[in-house]
Amino acid sequence: MRNIVSRERAVAVSIALAAALLAFVCWRLDFFSRPEGVSWDWRMRQTARPLPSSDAIVIIALDQASLDWMQKEQGLGWPWPREAYSALADFCARAGAASLIMDVLYTEPSTYGPEDDARFGRAVQSFGKVSLPFILGTSTGGSGRWPEWAASSPLSLGPGTPHALWPQGQRATFPLAEIAAGAALGNAHTASDPDGIYRRVLPFMLLDGRPAPNLAFAGFLSVMGPAAAEREQDELVLSGRDWMRRIPLDENGRAVLRFSGPAGSYAHYSAAAVVQSDVLLQQGEAPSIDPALFAGKHVLFGFTAPGLFDLRPSPMGGVYSGVEVQATILDNLLSRSFVRPVPFGFNCALLALLPLALAFSLAGRGGVAAQGVIWLTAFALPPALALFARTGGSGCP
Repeated sequence: MRNIVSRERAVAVSIALAAALLAFVCWRLDFFSRPEGVSWDWRMRQTARPLPSSDAIVIIALDQASLDWMQKEQGLGWPWPREAYSALADFCARAGAASLIMDVLYTEPSTYGPEDDARFGRAVQSFGKVSLPFILGTSTGGSGRWPEWAASSPLSLGPGTPHALWPQGQRATFPLAEIAAGAALGNAHTASDPDGIYRRVLPFMLLDGRPAPNLAFAGFLSVMGPAAAEREQDELVLSGRDWMRRIPLDENGRAVLRFSGPAGSYAHYSAAAVVQSDVLLQQGEAPSIDPALFAGKHVLFGFTAPGLFDLRPSPMGGVYSGVEVQATILDNLLSRSFVRPVPFGFNCALLALLPLALAFSLAGRGGVAAQGVIWLTAFALPPALALFARTGGSGCP
């Protein structure tokens, strides 16, 4: 009898190990990525809460109402003159905003003439804490070198972060020097997951041998100051003069975003209302938006009008505007809230232990009740752990 039981257990263990191996192979080949992505998005929506720094972020939205106002009241269609963007920067400067990130590409000269670009460039220079985007890729773009007119990258690679660990950008499209010479530059390109959902961000790519930070990272560094970047196992460590950030990374070197809520979670102000307020301030009249609402805040400007095509799928359901994705990245940086991926070894142990527990249950001589408890526990444990980890700020889609 003892030999029969031993033989049954050996068979059960063999089957369990084979099942664990099959599950491991399917996991590493991303066979489960789509259902796991759906599960992750559901967990993100259930646990999303405003982050500690969410109130410090303000969005100026170029929405449909702004386009309609400019057309009706000013007789100006799209694209807007750069003078309108100058008014946004001037208002933020007068209000005492901490920084301004403009998630708009200014790669072509203004159709209103060179002085329009020069006026905007002076506003950017005067504020001093403005970040503007460029697009960095591997095959398209106008330049393979960091422009001579631009400020140097605020990031430098520490000795623990060799170049080979990070993607190499080959070609970049930069904004006009007349506008961006006084601004910090950040890479606006943010890749989605394979299913098209935006859940992660690559902190920086390399261009011309130097780190080119993501746009929100550039905005963060414009306030905090330059930093050295070092890779320590599963973390990116940013070290400034008197500050440090430890950013957990997934196995592909990307940071997993923690969203603070659905679209519209950050304070929004219409671009038209901000432009009007700046004009009223210059005339000595009371503005429609109190500048005190922007004092000390990190301001981001971007497109939310559907016709301007900067809307992206997010885990929060529906779509996020591109500027809200950048706001989420900045929020995670300010509050140290990036999601920490579950360690690889823990996942492997779970893949092995659950099948083994079920195998011993089937091969054992326990009663029906005992086996039922084991099976229920085995089936309930993975989703329970996933939800618990997400609530505690861990996990990885």
